[in-house]
Parts: sequence; C-alpha cells; structure tokens
Amino acid sequence: MGVVVLCWPENGKDENEWDYVLSNFQCDSVYVAGEYACTNNILRDAPRVETFDDLPAGEIVLLAPDSSRNFVPTVDLPDFTHPENAIYVFGPNNLHLSDEDIGSRPPDHVVRIPTDTKDEMFAHAAYVAVMWDRRYG
Repeated sequence: MGVVVLCWPENGKDENEWDYVLSNFQCDSVYVAGEYACTNNILRDAPRVETFDDLPAGEIVLLAPDSSRNFVPTVDLPDFTHPENAIYVFGPNNLHLSDEDIGSRPPDHVVRIPTDTKDEMFAHAAYVAVMWDRRYG
C-alpha cells in the first residue's frame, strides 16, 4: 500500500493547491472527503470516503494543530516514526474533525507539525511538510 493521503478540499482554490503539491510530492493513492465535487486532474477521479471506516488497511496518521478541539497531538513531526504503510489524514482548512468524520476507526497517531505560532497551517502545506519529513527527515 505505501503512502495513502486523505484530503478535504473545500473549493476550487483548495483543489488546485492540492493538485500542485500532490504532483510534486506524489503518494501511492489519494482519497477525498467532504462535500466539494472535485473536477481537476489528480482529485477528480479519487475515491470518496464518508469516514475513516472507508479507508484501506494501514496506520492512520492524523495531522492536527495545537488548536484541534477533538484530537490532541501526542507527538511532534520531527520525533515521529513514519509507518511503512501510512494513511495520512489532512482535515479541511479551518474546520475541526469530529467523531462523525472518523466513524468507528480512530487514528493510530495524532501528529503535530511544530510552527512558530499556535495557528493552524493550510492542509496542503502540512502535506508538503509531512512528505518532506517522510522522505528526507
């Protein structure tokens, strides 16, 4: 399986940003969640999921900021050991994931990307940081 990504684009701008980063830091497969109907390139034909229950087998790695309401990070990215078969979950920008989003399959790891502030970063930017760390960290 390798590297699987779940993303939540909310509009065409988000979709374009994801398209750029996924073309530069490729993964083995990508899944999409949320209401937005993707129309471009990589995400257009990506399988859609309702909850984490719909994802393939593998360790679920949820990226969450300090401000996350429902999933508290337990490890910082520089200290995290990436699983061989990982499903990286990047939630929607400026929204909090809930128990309804994950279904009955909780994340195996909740990882924080240390930044200079406690503010969130855009999900596509978090993807770049994680893929860089996985490959070269």
